[in-house]
Amino acid sequence: MISSFYQGLPESAGLAALLRGGRLEPAPDAGWLVCADVCMSTKAIADGKYKDVNLAGAACITAVLNACGREDLPFVFGGDGAMLLVGEHERDAAKTALAGTVRMARAALELEMRAGLVPVRALREAGADLRVGRVRMSEGFHQAAFMGGAAALADAWLKGGDARVDRVDGDEGGAEADFGGLECRWQGVRPMQGGVAALIVEPRRKGEEGRAELAEVLREVEAVLGPVAERRPVSAGTLKLAREASELESEARVHAGRADPSWWRRWVVRFETACGRLIMACKVKFAGADWGRYKDDAAANTDFEKFDDALRMVVVAGPEAVAKLRAKLDAAVSAGRIWYGLDVSEECRMTCLVFVRGRQHFHFVDGSGGGYAAAASALKGAKAAACLA
Repeated sequence: MISSFYQGLPESAGLAALLRGGRLEPAPDAGWLVCADVCMSTKAIADGKYKDVNLAGAACITAVLNACGREDLPFVFGGDGAMLLVGEHERDAAKTALAGTVRMARAALELEMRAGLVPVRALREAGADLRVGRVRMSEGFHQAAFMGGAAALADAWLKGGDARVDRVDGDEGGAEADFGGLECRWQGVRPMQGGVAALIVEPRRKGEEGRAELAEVLREVEAVLGPVAERRPVSAGTLKLAREASELESEARVHAGRADPSWWRRWVVRFETACGRLIMACKVKFAGADWGRYKDDAAANTDFEKFDDALRMVVVAGPEAVAKLRAKLDAAVSAGRIWYGLDVSEECRMTCLVFVRGRQHFHFVDGSGGGYAAAASALKGAKAAACLA
């Protein structure tokens, strides 16, 4: 089972420890990479649908985890999409969940998604590998790391229509996906220290050499932005639950499975959010959670830094820090070490997966206005410009 494989991996105490030599183990040959992303996400974000784009990506993870019995499976959230590793015995359930997610995104969010499952064995036969790491981000949150080129190759196969992808288009029928636990109830988060930067750094070299290069880049990021506690974009003091009905509409649509949720569905989301605001303010212990420290736990359980052959970060960075960071990254580009994409915004957004309040909850972070998607577009543009130079 993939969950047993993943739970048995040695932990790295933070992303820096993983990049500086933490262990990543080969995924089982019988595994499958579940891949999904939003088609034309850049246009959707430009049209103001960045919140819906993030929800669609998080919905893939939620649906597959629910379909697989909420097993501890490795996954990576990419802003406008996601990847998960499942086993052979979980494959059918994951495919059904993926089909339901594609249907929901089309009907409720008016977004089209590419989705499919790719066999790990086929990726290895094509020359890639999939090694998996487990990073302890907080006491209650572990994050997966992927390395070996398999994730990028699977994504290329999905977008290119490769026959080795078991594609999902949403017309397969079957049960609807279960999005239980998926929430989007926080206002945009504005760090007290300044703005937010979404950053993707890709090493020119592959494998262990590339990982070592990213470890050096992370050291340079720390020199500019400070240690983890200082560059984390979400803190308890900046977290505020949404108050306006419009801020909760997208979640209501996801759970209704349509673009016009019933008044009851809207009311439930608003009522639960209002209750959350009250019990957090009163700092009560209720339903297995210490609501006086829930915001602290939520901030600690964010995926603001991760690794999947590239370094991906959403971090606090004011204008002066961004200028310094760009200078260091540009120097690394000129030296032939890396490629990078960077997007700057005033705030970040959280999309949440809450299975058990107080214990099993984690929170996906992206820059407002589609930070990761914009950074990926900048990265692609930088590569294209270099090829033409």
